[in-house]
Amino acid sequence: EDKGNCLISPLSVILALAMTANGAEGDTLAQMLRVLGDGMSLDDLNAYLYAYVRSLPSTLSAKLAIANSLWLNDRAGFSVRDEFLLADVSWYDAAVYKLPFDSSAVKDVNGWVAKQTDNMIDKIIEKLNEDDRMLLINAICFDAKWAHPYADYSVQSGTFTKTDGTQQTVSMMWSEEFNYYEGADYTGFAKYYD
Repeated sequence: EDKGNCLISPLSVILALAMTANGAEGDTLAQMLRVLGDGMSLDDLNAYLYAYVRSLPSTLSAKLAIANSLWLNDRAGFSVRDEFLLADVSWYDAAVYKLPFDSSAVKDVNGWVAKQTDNMIDKIIEKLNEDDRMLLINAICFDAKWAHPYADYSVQSGTFTKTDGTQQTVSMMWSEEFNYYEGADYTGFAKYYD
């Protein structure tokens, strides 16, 4: 709505959904496993993602940090199964917080996200309602320099076509890249980090 940029990490989505799957059962769990793990068991999905996350590189010049958390409303009559919490803590290194969902909780959640993302994301929620029960949050921080940075002269005006087919003139970064990829539903290129 604010016409700003939005980046959604597929890794963030799959980690959050896999954590959620640890609390699912029946048809819901079966459907989640079919989508997330092509039908593998929940234990296999957890083990695969655990190993995958640990295999991702993070260096001084290309930082990758992944953090997960569960925020539980400290409300009478609300509890969470220990198996769910144990799975998310064990496989996803999730931090667990139990607190009243009030204005101070909003500050705590936003502060946690800001800390995990080196202040790249300073606010993830505006408010919590008393009836909200739990937040499951994944935060990914990626900070790296291009191996061949875009230069000031590489910004040019160009025509951008939106998904609805309309066009507008925008400023675009320009460079020559040599690793081009194309398939039935995508086109793209690789631009390497330092």
